[in-house]
Amino acid sequence: EEEEVALSVGVVNLLGTVGIFVLPALVFALQAPADDAIVLTGGSLHAVGHVVAAGYTVSEEVGVGATAVKMGRIALLIPIVLFLALRQSRRRGIQDTAAPRGLHKLLPGYLLGFLVLAAARTAGFLPDAVAAVLGDLAKIALTIAMAGIGLQLQLRVLLRQGPRALLAGVLVWAGQIGFLLLGLRLL
Repeated sequence: EEEEVALSVGVVNLLGTVGIFVLPALVFALQAPADDAIVLTGGSLHAVGHVVAAGYTVSEEVGVGATAVKMGRIALLIPIVLFLALRQSRRRGIQDTAAPRGLHKLLPGYLLGFLVLAAARTAGFLPDAVAAVLGDLAKIALTIAMAGIGLQLQLRVLLRQGPRALLAGVLVWAGQIGFLLLGLRLL
C-alpha cells in the first residue's frame, strides 16, 4: 500500500542518514583497509548520496570505490527487474514478451528511459552539456518524488507501524553489514 511504501522509504532514508556517520566510525574502529571500507560502504547503504557522503568521509579512495560498488549494485537491478518482469508477465499471460514492442509491457518506463540514456551516454551520443542538464533534472525529480512519498506518510501510520518498520529496517541493515563483514573476512 502507498503508506507502507512511504514508511519503507522513510526508514531506508533515516538509516542511510545514520549510516553516513556510523559506517565511517565502524571503518575507523575496525581499522579496515580501504578495499574493505569500499565494499562495506558501497554494499550496505541504499542511496547513492549516502554512499558518497559516507565514503568520502573515510577518504577519497573509499569515496570513489564505494560509489563504483553502489553503481554496480544499481546496474545489477536491471537483469533482476527484467527477470521478475518476464516471470510476472508469464503468470499474467502477456504474449510476445520477447519482441521489442512488448518490452514496454515488462519494464517500467523510467527503467527503459534509464537504459536508453545510459546506452546513448556510453556510446558518446549524449554530449556532456546535455548529460549535465539531465543530471540536474534527475536530482530535482528525485527530490520531488521523495518529498511526495514522504508527504503521503500519515502521522497515525508512522506512530502505529513506524517502530516495527524501523526495527525491521535496523535488523536487515545490521544483517547486511554483518554478512559483508563475514564475507570480507572469509575472502
